[in-house]
Amino acid sequence: MTMELESNQSQSNQSQSNQSQSNQSEQSGELIPLAHQTEDPAVHDLFEEIMLLEPHKIPEQLVQYASRPDYELMGFREEGELRGLIGVRYVDSHRTELLHLVVKPEYRLKGLGQGLVYMLAEKRELQQITAQIEEEMLEFFRRIGFGVHSYLDEQTGREQFRCEWNREHSIQE
Repeated sequence: MTMELESNQSQSNQSQSNQSQSNQSEQSGELIPLAHQTEDPAVHDLFEEIMLLEPHKIPEQLVQYASRPDYELMGFREEGELRGLIGVRYVDSHRTELLHLVVKPEYRLKGLGQGLVYMLAEKRELQQITAQIEEEMLEFFRRIGFGVHSYLDEQTGREQFRCEWNREHSIQE
């Protein structure tokens, strides 16, 4: 029984080590600009994941990323495959609004969404990131260090959620 327990612990530790190495290798790719690749079918496929209920808005969104200097679309590419993307709008020199964040289904729950947020924050030296989200995304944003505030939208009467990440608070914690 003791040997089996030690063996199981060893396997568990090995599994955790493999998971950690897997997560690191999953994020060994690179964050690349996609503003001039908006016609790429892989970009469209990921946008379809985001815009399930409003696919007719995809071209409009992609045009903004391609044409507006305050918008930026970045992708995470590894082994030639686009595995996720993040889209932001730079409000001013300190504030950034997260507009789109998506990871291909087969790469979810491996830290890539969090990695995209933090890679972009590091690359662009972002001080503050905000996002308007739906309720089902609350736990994700809390888990990756965002504060979450709810409020009542006066126009729709629906509860809305605003998330905020600050580099200053993130570093201190």
